[in-house]
Parts: sequence; C-alpha cells; structure tokens
Amino acid sequence: MTFDAYYPANPWANVDKNQRNVYIPALYEVWKRAAIYAKFVTTQFNNGAWNAPEMTITSLVYPHANFDPIGLRDLWLPSSYMDSFARKITFKHYGAKVSYHKYDDLITYWQQNGAGGLRRIVQAGLAQVNTEIMDNVARNAFLYNVAVGNGYGFFGDGSGTDFSDIGTGDILSTQTIKDIHLGMSERDVPYASNQDGNIGNILCITSPGAIYGIRSETGELGTAGFVPTMLYHNPSAIIQGEQFTYQNVRFIQTPRAILYNSGDIVAQTTVTDPINEGDGTDSTTAVDGAYYVGQSIAAHKSYITVDDVADLAVNDIISIHVTRTDAYGITNGVDFREGTLQHRRIVGITALTKQIVLDKPLMVDMNVDLGAGVYAYVTKAKHVHTATFIGGSDGVVMGVGNAPQLHIHEPMDDTKSMYRFVTDGYYDCIPFEPKVLEVGFFAGRNRIKGAAVPA
Repeated sequence: MTFDAYYPANPWANVDKNQRNVYIPALYEVWKRAAIYAKFVTTQFNNGAWNAPEMTITSLVYPHANFDPIGLRDLWLPSSYMDSFARKITFKHYGAKVSYHKYDDLITYWQQNGAGGLRRIVQAGLAQVNTEIMDNVARNAFLYNVAVGNGYGFFGDGSGTDFSDIGTGDILSTQTIKDIHLGMSERDVPYASNQDGNIGNILCITSPGAIYGIRSETGELGTAGFVPTMLYHNPSAIIQGEQFTYQNVRFIQTPRAILYNSGDIVAQTTVTDPINEGDGTDSTTAVDGAYYVGQSIAAHKSYITVDDVADLAVNDIISIHVTRTDAYGITNGVDFREGTLQHRRIVGITALTKQIVLDKPLMVDMNVDLGAGVYAYVTKAKHVHTATFIGGSDGVVMGVGNAPQLHIHEPMDDTKSMYRFVTDGYYDCIPFEPKVLEVGFFAGRNRIKGAAVPA
C-alpha cells in the first residue's frame, strides 16, 4: 500500500452518524482541507468509559524463528515465546473560543438560518484554529521525540546530535534522500519495501526552503526520478501541499516545518512591559503600505518594549515567547512546543525608547511577570528546517477520548450582547512505531521579504 491509497481515520470517525450534529461536517471540512501532519497519524478511539483519563494500546512481539533442526524422534518441541508491549496515551484537553457581538452579521445570519449560519460561524475562524491546534499537536509528536535524541533522525550533515550542530550549508540533499530509502529498506518499513521488490513511496513533509534546495540540486524536469504533480497519472491522488515526487519520495510543503529562531541564537532580549492581546502594531500606519490593523491606539499599545534593540533590524523575523529550553542543545532556546509562541516581522524600531513595531499584533496575553520585570523573551536566531519522512501509517498515533465538539453559550453580560462559541476535545498524539519515521533537522534558505537568507 502506498500513500496515494491510504486515507486515515479522522478524529470524528467514531461519532455515530445518527448522533452527529451539523457542526461536525463544518469542523471536518476545514480539518481535511488545512491539516498537514494530522492527516498522517493513525487515529485510535477510546472505547472505555467516556471520562477515561488515558488509553492503552498493546501490540505483540512475535516469536523468534529458531531454525535449528530438532531431533528426528523428538516428541516435545521447544516453545516459541511471544511477548507484548504497550503504549499509554494520556488525554489532554485542547480548546478554542471565539466571541461575536449580537449585531455582528454572522450572528444575524445564524439567527435567521440556524444550520447554515452556524456553519459560517464555525468556518469563519473557529474551525481553522481547531485544525491548527490539532495539526501542531501532531507535528510536535513527529518532531519532539527525535529532537531530544530518540527515534530515527539526523541533525545537520548527519553527524550532529542536536540543533547546535546544524552548520551553515547543512541542507537537505538528494544523497540524504537515498540514505533515507536505505535505512527504511533495512528496517523493512512497509512502504519502503514493496512485495514486488521495487522501492515504495515515502512521504516527506518539509519546508519551502528544503523544496527550493531539492529543485535547485536536481534541475527539476529532465532529472531521472523527478516527477512534478502536473504529470501524475491520477491527479485526484495529489496530497494537499504536494509539490513533486523525487526518487519515490512525495514532497509536501508547509511553513509549519520551519522552527523559526530555534537554532543558534544571534540576539535575545527581554520584554519589559506587559503585552496584552492586540499590542505590537501601529493602527495609524499601513503595514507595507497596504493594510491597517483593527486595534485602536487608545485600547492597545502600538509597539512592544524590550530591554535592548541593538542587534535587531527592520524585516528581522523574531520569536516572542514566555518559556525557554535547553532541551535541543541551544542554551535558553526557543521551545517550538510552546502554545503561546508567536513569530513576527519587525517593521519599525525606536532605539531611544527601545520599542519595536510588528507586522501583525500579538494575539495572546503575555502580561504575567516571569521575574525581575520580564514578561516575555524576544529571540532572533537561525531557523531550523525539518523534514519528516513517513514510511508507514503507525509512526504517530492520536488517541481520542472525546473528539472536538462545539459549545454555544448564550450571552451572560448585562446587555446580553456577546455570544461565545467554543470547541474542546480530549486527545493527544504520541510516537507509536519509531522505525517507520525519520526526521531531519537542518539549515535551509528563507525569504519573507527582501533578499533571501541563504542556509
């Protein structure tokens, strides 16, 4: 079986069709369209108590094939022993919420047309946030295990052990792709070792910079083994985001495969003033001369204040975060698993007041004093590109206790004005069969605006 014939279960597949509400298709449609990593996890459902905190999945360790001959007259044979191993998934609670005023057009449509209006509300933003949460949970399950030294993977040129060993020029190469095939074939990964002896398809989810590098190295058309999607015999089998196939590896492109500012640190400073949602962007000046943000100056700060701006420059891509980690080999580095982590482009700097203006407002509060008047960190570092090679369907498993569902809350304020729409679910993703995955962390080319930044 190859990935063009493989379609995993979705998180709502276990909900009885007779009990599905109108919002489930609305959530699923966005998930199907926008999810990248979450489509390639195996979904397992909790069949125990509805409020179970965890689930356990067991598998067999098959007997050893002892091919020593036995006695010609032996009446009793040595036993072939089997064993089992288990993986435990502890459900975590994930959710999202949006609110609308009673005079908002979406509320008007909903009140006039219940099902149709609700679909518009869900798909206007809530379903997208829900999908991004699930996709990031899946992505982190693919990446984290290898990032901390477990599973199968490589850093930089293959000799490294963490993010600090990723050097300039350590990019994804065609030789690496051949090595991935070799490793999966020796591990007898299902999609790498077909019954007919031919090399099977492997899926690779990677960054635009890695795609750029492979295109540049191969010269694209005319290179043996390079097949763009427009030449596929079955266009309906094209995966969302798929760019081409090279040497039986199907490449899917997504910016989520870039761990911005997670490598060697160039500059790091602290945020010295509380950040509230909506802060960071000037609503009176058009960003890139094109658009204005919706926040007013009276209600929000048009900047964030930091301790030092000396090593920051306009058009730098920075990360704003509230936690730091040494887990990936970078002292006080960015943790790509932090849910409040945000990446922004600097569009203005005021050196005298140590204020920076961002291209988009920050969408979460960072107003808790972390100690010594520090509310967050601003990091400028090398970006880490990732490539997740998937050779089987059980590399990561999502355990679903309760699939994401929608809750509608009537207004509770004094004027009965604000309607709240909430999704929440109990689930989590864990590595399940490490040998069918290989994850690479390397350098890559980046370009948000202006000249490209080489690997």
